[in-house]
Amino acid sequence: MIRFVFLTWLVFYSLYSTGQTIHSIQSGKWQKASTWDCNCIPGTSDTVIIGTGDSVWLGSKIDIANLTIEAGAVFDGKSRAVTVTGQLSVPGHMYLGSKLTMSSSAFRLSGTGTIDNNKNILISSPALELPASTDLTVTGNLKIDAGGQVTSSGTLHVGKLIATDATSHWTNSSNSHLYTDGPMFSGGTLYASAANNGIHYTSSSKQDIIVPADGYYHLIIQGSNNKPLQGNVVVYGNLELTDGNLNLKGYTLAIHGNFTQTGGSFNPNNGKVILAGNQPQSITTLDNNPFYDLEVAGSDTKTLQSDIVVKNNLTISSALDVSTNSRNIELKGNWINTGTFTSRQGTVSFSNNIAQTISGTQRFCNVECNNRSGVSIISGMSEIKDSLKLARGEFNTNDSLGFYSSANRTGRLATMPSNASLTGKIFFQRYIGPGTAGFRHIGFPVTGATVNELNDDLTLTGIAGTGNGYESYWTSMYSYDEDYATSGSIDSGWTAIHSVLDTLYPFTGYSLWVYKTNLPCVLNVQGTPIQGNVNIPLTYASNGSPSENGWNLVSNPYPSAINWDHSEVVYNASVGNGIYVWNANTQQYASYVNHISTNGGSAIIAPGQGFYVLTTGVAPTLSMTENVKTNATANLIGGRVQSTHTQLRLALQYNGLSDETVLYYHPEGHVEWDFALDAAKIPSINAEAPYLASNSDRGPLSINAISPLQGQTEVPITISVATSGRYQLNAIEVPEGQYFLWDNELKKTTPIVVGKSITLDLKSGEYDNRYSIILIPIQSTKPSEDANLAADETKDDTYISKQPVSQTTLTLPLRTWESSEGLSVDLRGWDQPVNIRIVDLTGRTIYTRNNVQSGNIVNCRFTPITSNTAAILEVTGKEHTQAVLIYLSGR
Repeated sequence: MIRFVFLTWLVFYSLYSTGQTIHSIQSGKWQKASTWDCNCIPGTSDTVIIGTGDSVWLGSKIDIANLTIEAGAVFDGKSRAVTVTGQLSVPGHMYLGSKLTMSSSAFRLSGTGTIDNNKNILISSPALELPASTDLTVTGNLKIDAGGQVTSSGTLHVGKLIATDATSHWTNSSNSHLYTDGPMFSGGTLYASAANNGIHYTSSSKQDIIVPADGYYHLIIQGSNNKPLQGNVVVYGNLELTDGNLNLKGYTLAIHGNFTQTGGSFNPNNGKVILAGNQPQSITTLDNNPFYDLEVAGSDTKTLQSDIVVKNNLTISSALDVSTNSRNIELKGNWINTGTFTSRQGTVSFSNNIAQTISGTQRFCNVECNNRSGVSIISGMSEIKDSLKLARGEFNTNDSLGFYSSANRTGRLATMPSNASLTGKIFFQRYIGPGTAGFRHIGFPVTGATVNELNDDLTLTGIAGTGNGYESYWTSMYSYDEDYATSGSIDSGWTAIHSVLDTLYPFTGYSLWVYKTNLPCVLNVQGTPIQGNVNIPLTYASNGSPSENGWNLVSNPYPSAINWDHSEVVYNASVGNGIYVWNANTQQYASYVNHISTNGGSAIIAPGQGFYVLTTGVAPTLSMTENVKTNATANLIGGRVQSTHTQLRLALQYNGLSDETVLYYHPEGHVEWDFALDAAKIPSINAEAPYLASNSDRGPLSINAISPLQGQTEVPITISVATSGRYQLNAIEVPEGQYFLWDNELKKTTPIVVGKSITLDLKSGEYDNRYSIILIPIQSTKPSEDANLAADETKDDTYISKQPVSQTTLTLPLRTWESSEGLSVDLRGWDQPVNIRIVDLTGRTIYTRNNVQSGNIVNCRFTPITSNTAAILEVTGKEHTQAVLIYLSGR
């Protein structure tokens, strides 16, 4: 009997001491046996599982080994203390009104549910683990006791994370996340540097950003209110600021990932941000959220994804890129660069009331300075590839500033107000692009430069002191002096540059030969830039022909593009309104006047551009102010302008070369040369290039203003070709109306139409009397009353022709008009019988009448008449033939 009792007790003890797994079978009280499938009350060694749909509440405190609250299940601790010594899994909901203690040498807390507690959850386990599957929310306090250590591989949302002392440890493992809605582990030891883990500060109240023992990986500021650093912090991943006020409090924040602000505010409070990563990093901030000190360190490139403001110093020791969006930097301290800076199209602004400095080597795009105490370059070499804008104060280059020039743009010194200045020398660059060998007209807007500075940029020939072996060759660089232009050609005014010691004068234009092997190249000279108001010296010599007198090759005086049309480009009545630029690409001179251009001319004169102006009388003057500068892009030859006038633009083309001339309508235009409205014609220096110009009383014109049409207008043109061949005359622009080329030799009229070439078979030579341009309005007007015509001959008549196309020695012009009797031809100036023929513009004869008695008015009746078109009327006498272009209304 004793043996049986002992064995029974042994079995019971064994079951009790190792514990059993107990499941709830219904909702009920913990201390009620009917709640459980064992029909017992769980003991301290048991594992308890509260099943889905069941709700269990405490009647007294419990001590349990393992507890699982399944999804959809509820555990309500009421106000009773709970101790779990093994594992706690909460996929469901756990309510606690008293303390929950988790203790054991190896505790496991898991689940995806919620623990609502208004008392502390105490962790005293030296090795509590949150597995990666955990996504648990604890609404109250989670306190780690002295010696307690937690390692989280999952996600935990907690109200307050409390440490007893420094022996309380929390470790965020790789890919884990800790969200804290209250004070964060003050006094404890936080380990948060594992890869891709994140610490989230989410409280709407003030939260201190503690300093982990090993730094953060991802640091995320999500809650509102103040979030001050408690010391120097390292973030090995990303810093994200979506809400709240991140306050550095003078500490240093070193970031190895991205700095991204999408909300909240950032207050550096005299602290420093270091971008310290050895991989690409980006910076995104909101407006009005400046850095104090910003250091770009580590390695690889740091990219701006937003504009930034730096209230003190910006230090670059690795690489900073403003991104393809060309972000801007406003700097109130010093620029310190020992790395690289990629400016793209961004702007760096220096603005403060205390002096600022620039050190290092960099190529800025745009720089703006607004500092009454000044900005100075103190070391290295800085370049400007777009604009340097000085709004206030002195900018001291210390002879270490260059204006970079490329195929896309040349750096410029923008318009300066009176309270701004630039001191020191600059390096002025002028890019010359690929193309053919030949002359370029250039200038240098600095003082103190010499020809020798060009010697390492390209091959100079015929100039003493180059040391390149070509000093005895023909001279490759010239200036222009109209006093020497006395041989009937503008090209006789060139004067050679003789020595590399010769000074390059800032207002002088130079013609520089560039060999093809040198292209592309960049001319680079150093000197003091021209600033303020300038007067460009001009001359006028009347010792030659009109085509030789008055030509002055000058240059853009400023290291900036200028606008010739600006009201502060001022010249007196002795200076023509046009400008002329040699276009090496087209091998023609481009001209510009009154918003009209030829051969690619423009009002925008590039920095470093040499150009002609034409003086027309004694004491010519030309002055400019800073305000004529423009930010418009201009290469060594500007693009074609958009005209505000109606214009007929023609191009004569042959063998890849072309030349343009323009006739345009202006209320004050007339046949004579008007220096305010017309542009002269300068022939190409390439003898093979075709020549096309309209004729005037003083010489050929490239641009010719004519009055608005009152009837038919004839403008003679000159064509000159060096090579016999088949040339094409093309209309580039044609306004409303009808336009024809009249060939006086062939007595042939050809319509001028866009897209339809006129073929000219020409032998080498000059044609100055053969061709004319005929212009006919859409609807002609009647002539004034003629006393020699009867009243019924003028009443309700439509005027046909005003000027003869070709007229011999007749004393009276041939006059025609349409009347009720048909086409009326006035033959009262003829004294012999004539033959009359009318030919349409296709060459088809539409009317003939022979042996017509002259001395009176003859009516020509014929059908059909094509309405609103032109035709040629020929009247042939015994000794003379006269042809006139007529307009047929078709009525």
